[in-house]
Amino acid sequence: SLPSEITSTLPAFLLTPSPATTALLLTTSALFTYSFISSILTFGKATPPPKTPYPLGVYDAPSARNYFDTKPLLALSRALEIGWKSGSFGVKLGLDYLGEKLSENADIRATELSRLLTELGPSFIKIGQSLSIRTDLLSPAYVRGLRSLQDQVPPFSTAEARQIIEEELGQPIDAVFSVFPKEPVAAASLGQVYKATLRENNKEVAIKVQRPNIMEQIALDMYLIREMAPLAKRTFSLNTDTVGTVDAWGTGFVNELNYVDAWGT
Repeated sequence: SLPSEITSTLPAFLLTPSPATTALLLTTSALFTYSFISSILTFGKATPPPKTPYPLGVYDAPSARNYFDTKPLLALSRALEIGWKSGSFGVKLGLDYLGEKLSENADIRATELSRLLTELGPSFIKIGQSLSIRTDLLSPAYVRGLRSLQDQVPPFSTAEARQIIEEELGQPIDAVFSVFPKEPVAAASLGQVYKATLRENNKEVAIKVQRPNIMEQIALDMYLIREMAPLAKRTFSLNTDTVGTVDAWGTGFVNELNYVDAWGT
């Protein structure tokens, strides 16, 4: 099960205006104030901001920070979205804690957590998948709930997939494939796979398509989670390198997006 520091602190932290809650709000405010001021100070200077969060195509936390420092409203909007969608789940956990029903409702909450992570998007799905194998950290109920993320990731629309493929190929799909299905054969957190037939030689091939704008989505979420990691460590007295954990997640997630390297291994 989770360490007692977490199970005893988290619900109260979510429901009461404790010093930890105040610290979270102040830290979030400071983060976006810093980003906004930084974007003003760097505006018009000789060194332009990076055009992508990871210019070299690999996970780079400092580069991502420089990138999102110039986009404070984007970062703030995403942080508010995460907080808004997570709020009701936090309240339910708090009520379970106050009613001494944390164990009784564990299966229900685990299922709800899986749905929440799916709704929050690819980054959180990947984090949930990573945690689903940590039987040393999570209770059996939460391990079962998060393992559903391995199999129940919803696909994005084939229309979007076709557009992405056509942009990469520089020509219509029908010019390359004689058969291209309406639905993917598999969907994962970062992309999905189609089984198509090449027009040139009638050969069946697997086409793996990344989710739209996936690199920036991953980068933004990792940036936000990394900025809050030190506060989470202090608040919940975690005996682990939270920033290092986030960096390890980010490195793995971004490496998975490099389909060329993955194909060659």
